[in-house]
Amino acid sequence: MTLPPKHIRPSEVEHAIQKSPRRKTPGYDLITSEVAVKLPKKALLMLTHIYNSMLRLSYFPLLWKFSVIIMILKPGKPPDSPKSYRPISLFPLFSKIFEKIILKRILPVIESNLPNNQFGFRHNHSTIHQIHRLVDNISYALEKKLICTGVFLDVAQAFDTVWHEGLLLKLKTFLPPYYYLLFKSYLKDRHFSVRSGSAISEIFPICAGVPQGAVAAPLLFNLYTSDQPTTDYTITGDFADDKALLALHTNPETASNLIQNHLNLLSIWYKDWGIKVNETKSVHCTFTLRQAVCPPVYLNHLPLPSAQNVRYLGRTIQFGTVDTIVACVKKKSKKITIMSTNFQKLHTAYPFDSISNHNPLRYLDNGLMLCFVISNILNCDTVNMLDSNDGFKQQFSKRKIFF
Repeated sequence: MTLPPKHIRPSEVEHAIQKSPRRKTPGYDLITSEVAVKLPKKALLMLTHIYNSMLRLSYFPLLWKFSVIIMILKPGKPPDSPKSYRPISLFPLFSKIFEKIILKRILPVIESNLPNNQFGFRHNHSTIHQIHRLVDNISYALEKKLICTGVFLDVAQAFDTVWHEGLLLKLKTFLPPYYYLLFKSYLKDRHFSVRSGSAISEIFPICAGVPQGAVAAPLLFNLYTSDQPTTDYTITGDFADDKALLALHTNPETASNLIQNHLNLLSIWYKDWGIKVNETKSVHCTFTLRQAVCPPVYLNHLPLPSAQNVRYLGRTIQFGTVDTIVACVKKKSKKITIMSTNFQKLHTAYPFDSISNHNPLRYLDNGLMLCFVISNILNCDTVNMLDSNDGFKQQFSKRKIFF
């Protein structure tokens, strides 16, 4: 038996409205956050009363589950193909305010049920942290002269294919009954229409998926995928629907076998929970300073394409030559000039040999500042690993550079 939920206070509602982002496209009711912040206290009290009634009855209003979907063209995609667009759901503002208040209450429970390798949409986690974690393992393999083979999976329409009954089954295991029934009402009887310019389509029901644009959608997807199989011999990196697997070993065949065993487990899990992976868009990549080739790996009996570089979380992890780094530096030549000029002015005003407590650079040395300059120069969406044929490979392989 569980205690009843704590009532929502008008101050919580007011705070959530004040923190809502401005200049956002509204839902079908055309109420924006600029309008909501002007509500009088009596209106806030009435809104709080509605929220408490929803919480007490574990009921989500039907009109607040209706969304207007707009299509955003993906960069570099042909505009004449429907697959080139990303659907964004526009919901009423007060629906999203209620979601924020509820998620704030259940967030500790959600965080305790997410795996440590999931970095997507979590507090104090970001894409840079996940990239840092993966590149750290790649750098370790280069230092120890190991073979690091990795697989980067492309999940097709991940948010749109979430099985509602399966998600509710997982929510029921750790949420209190009133929150479970609330999310059951939240997922049930959802409808949408598509807007393109001034044209609006007919209304259609939503039978699967979590709506992109809803506040609770990312966390619900993380919970849905929280029980993906892992192994003790591979390193897993998740950021929402972006998944990476790494395996380190001295033998290339063994490294590929470790990845293959993990892929076999994932293939069964994906089939059971209705998630589709684009095998042709996924990438198999190997990072090593040795003259060794890892055997291909398979997912759903299809070989994953091999490549020397991979795009992961907005960054390109590339295993190339010194010429690659030089080309990247040339691309940022203007930024190098500006940074060098500013650094010279700063060094003139505060020389490194100064021992004054007022010197803002007293904790820095030339090496640290050089690393800072290099990291900004090479911040061109590329993480470079030197090829074994290049000079100074030992010096570079012993340094962990993250972007």
